Amino acid sequence: LADAAPCSSDGPGPRVLRPLTRLEYVNTLSDLLSLPAPDIAAVPGDIEERGFTNNVSVATISEARVNGYWTVAESLAARSVTEAYARVVPCGTKDDACAHELIQKLGLRAFRRPLTESEMARFAQNFQPDLSATFEDGVRLTIQGMLMSPFFLLRSELGTEQPAGLFRLTPYELASSLSYLYWGTMPDEALFAAAAAGQLSSKLEIETQARRLLADPRGRRRITDFFYEWLEAPKAYVASKDADTYPRLFSSEGELDRIREAMRAEQDAFVTHVTFDSTRTFPELFTSRTTFLNDRLANYYQLPLPGSANLVPVHVGEAGRGGLLTLGMLLFGHSHPKSSSPTQRGHFIRDHLLCQDIAPPPMNVDVAAELQTDVENLNARERILKITARAPCNACHTLMDPIGFGLEAFDGAGAFRSKDLERDVDATGNIVGLANGGDTATFDGAHELAELVAQSPQAQRCFATNYFRFARGFNPYAATPTADTCAANAVADGFVSGGLELPRLFIAIALQDSFATRSTREVIEK
Repeated sequence: LADAAPCSSDGPGPRVLRPLTRLEYVNTLSDLLSLPAPDIAAVPGDIEERGFTNNVSVATISEARVNGYWTVAESLAARSVTEAYARVVPCGTKDDACAHELIQKLGLRAFRRPLTESEMARFAQNFQPDLSATFEDGVRLTIQGMLMSPFFLLRSELGTEQPAGLFRLTPYELASSLSYLYWGTMPDEALFAAAAAGQLSSKLEIETQARRLLADPRGRRRITDFFYEWLEAPKAYVASKDADTYPRLFSSEGELDRIREAMRAEQDAFVTHVTFDSTRTFPELFTSRTTFLNDRLANYYQLPLPGSANLVPVHVGEAGRGGLLTLGMLLFGHSHPKSSSPTQRGHFIRDHLLCQDIAPPPMNVDVAAELQTDVENLNARERILKITARAPCNACHTLMDPIGFGLEAFDGAGAFRSKDLERDVDATGNIVGLANGGDTATFDGAHELAELVAQSPQAQRCFATNYFRFARGFNPYAATPTADTCAANAVADGFVSGGLELPRLFIAIALQDSFATRSTREVIEK
């Protein structure tokens, strides 16, 4: 990132129609139709790009996804009529006037903008006798049609044309950009009112709304969404664990799921505590000695029980825990079924925390052959050192494994250990190229490793860049130009010079010129 060209101002991203992610989709459906936990299982998963699910350059709407949308629209339209009719239909009569009011008000919220006259007329046809035997049939068809509309399924970032090939987002597009950034769902009544009154035309007005949204409980939850994807926490839910190696995970039916859910709750509580309630600074994310535990998770971590079924803050410094690097979700997900993985953990830190790419292994490398004999008698550190002792493996593994060694005091399921295969754990390691001048920084254990990351300008800028990617939905450093890298560089510069304050970073994204403007691909490439 430091090698990027200097910038005079942050540049606009491309004009796009952005598909809702599955999380945005389910949140919007719930808010629009006043239906709790709508079932969207029929919709395929999002395509990830370096952990994030909202990158517009890889998002596609396949035939399978359209079929899933249809299944959901058909089901929820019927549910809305039977379970939420009074909350969806704003009037008590069953006539043309009521149909008009429903289309107008529901359409505004579904499309995140007022409907045009032709759209109003088209939806009004749903209430004609040749299509609907009852008024309720018309309501159902209207809801179903709106849920299948591209104006519902896609977020518009097209704007209105300005000089020099720029496009300014409309007030309603800005309202949606703010609400999906800070809440992951459609705008609320206050944002719709601000858009209707033209009150999102200045940075002061945008900042006022951004601070309101971030301070809301939904804003706190949205920040956990960012950390969840940035930390690759979903890996914990798909990581398989061997029952013989980790019997405590399978001590009773459903215990594995309960432990993982407790770990997820721990992570969410920790990041919101640091971001909103404690120092609110980047270093504390790594150097904190407080986490959030209930009796189940404390027992699993082999820590004193806090005496609570609910999560409570617990000082854990003496136990070797504390900070993002020792959260159960991260350790659990970046491991093998029967052991820890210094390579996975080191790769995560190098790639996601330092924004330094590591090339995949050569296709002709046979890891099984490299292991040769005595595999069962090697612990995790010994095993990986044996595999990577010579070229070509050592070229890349020296950038990852010595970092991951710092987390060897935690096994492949996130529990603390002092021994691995009856031998004392060796948690010493190094980070090549982290210290000033590109020197190698050494450490002993997770706390010293975390301290190095917390104080690293590379890690600080990388964090800001990752939030930029989450907030804006594209990679500004992609090989194919998608947006001006100046916008991302400006965010990182402001974060470092502004005292590494987390809320300040989260608000600063919305105050960039490029947040409210878009450009043509030709202008971007030029």
